[in-house]
Amino acid sequence: MDEKKMTGAAIELDRVYELRLTHKALRRFSARTKLSVSELEDAVERYDILSVLLWAMLADEIPGLTDERLDELIDAAIDAGRLDIVSLMATVAAAVADGFGAAPEADATLDDDAERPTTAAGGLETL
Repeated sequence: MDEKKMTGAAIELDRVYELRLTHKALRRFSARTKLSVSELEDAVERYDILSVLLWAMLADEIPGLTDERLDELIDAAIDAGRLDIVSLMATVAAAVADGFGAAPEADATLDDDAERPTTAAGGLETL
């Protein structure tokens, strides 16, 4: 059996941290949100839920991490240009995908193109 090592996803706040969806992080997340594992994928589209998941993944790396401290770290990283909301969301999504042993979804435009019919010459048909 091939074993896949969880690699997580790097996020730069005051320094670089490795986000990993470990058993402990998932348990923390579920305890705080009361969401089941099957609800996780849809739930992270809500920023408040995503923030709890980020907290759960960082809690071991930043002892005593509070919601307020996490907010300060994120805001400082955004102000310094090390992070933006879109990359934050993508990084958390990548860590979740890695935790479940799946590759992160491709850019949505690629998904849209995959569903579009092709022309006889093999190009994508304009919709």
